Amino acid sequence: YIFQFFDFSGFTFGFYINKYLIFAQNFIVKLSTGDPHIGENAALNFTNVGMVEQFIGFGILGFTVLLPSLFAGLFDKKLRIFSILFWGSILTLSFSIAYMIYSIRFITTFVCIALPVLSLSYLKKMSIAKFFIIIFCFFYMCYASLFLSQRPLLYLLKEYRKNYNLELLQENMRKLNFDFYKSFNEPYTLQTAVEPYCKNNNKIGLITSVGYMVYNAKYLELTNNCTVNILNLEHMPEYNIGDYNVLVTQASTPQETNVFNKFDIKNPMIPNKKASCRYEKIEDHKNFALAEYSEMKKVYSAQCQINEEYIKEEGFKHEKDFNADIPEHLKARENETAPKIRLWYKK
Repeated sequence: YIFQFFDFSGFTFGFYINKYLIFAQNFIVKLSTGDPHIGENAALNFTNVGMVEQFIGFGILGFTVLLPSLFAGLFDKKLRIFSILFWGSILTLSFSIAYMIYSIRFITTFVCIALPVLSLSYLKKMSIAKFFIIIFCFFYMCYASLFLSQRPLLYLLKEYRKNYNLELLQENMRKLNFDFYKSFNEPYTLQTAVEPYCKNNNKIGLITSVGYMVYNAKYLELTNNCTVNILNLEHMPEYNIGDYNVLVTQASTPQETNVFNKFDIKNPMIPNKKASCRYEKIEDHKNFALAEYSEMKKVYSAQCQINEEYIKEEGFKHEKDFNADIPEHLKARENETAPKIRLWYKK
């Protein structure tokens, strides 16, 4: 996790040292675990240079100011407690969950706890260097606030002046957040399947696996006369698909979900005429195994399949199949690939 302090948000020169940071990180991981692939997105993969919300850290101040201060705090009686709290939090995180680049959100919280290390030390003896660092901090904060790639404030204000509609502004902001969906092929976003039917007040149900980029399809509601809902197969008994005109499902293969709440844990879906699910747990932190209903607290994912005969009984007809292979450059990142998606239509 220390390598996540080497952040170059807004500075392209991070590209030039990327390979050295990756090498150093993989070397240390191998020394400590023997397995450089442990965890999700375990490798650093890239040095962050953009203003992307999911990856942005502390910028160049992370390794030029923050890390040195946190180490120095260990040798200062007044500041030691804050440094200990920070390093203790990092150790706890390291032993609690597998490493992933998205854990920067936790590290940011830990740094907030340790901020007195910086503020108190800076107030002790002011200097010209510290003055310029403070100015740079304010500049960094303002720049990130105004030009964050998913929520560029100046652009959004400009759009708001065109149409004083707060709801539309919120949707524009969400659309910006999902512009990266262009890296997925069209069928994988389901927009291709949905768009021709997004008219005449049709009600469309999307029954998809984890990993599908469904927001592009959902966004069609704003500019077309239709309603698009995402349906969770685990909750299939609660739905009445007869209320829909169009259904989008996976063809033949089970659909994977991995979002569970207290209700899902206490109420696993028992196989019925609508759908069936099997639940998977992780044993020994690495092997998948089928879980009994009594083991729902250990469940990691669910493999569910809808009964196509039930869909036909509700008056739907198989309209067409779409090829939905995930792009090659994303296969290493996603857990599963759906070979086809199937569209059902009811007049």
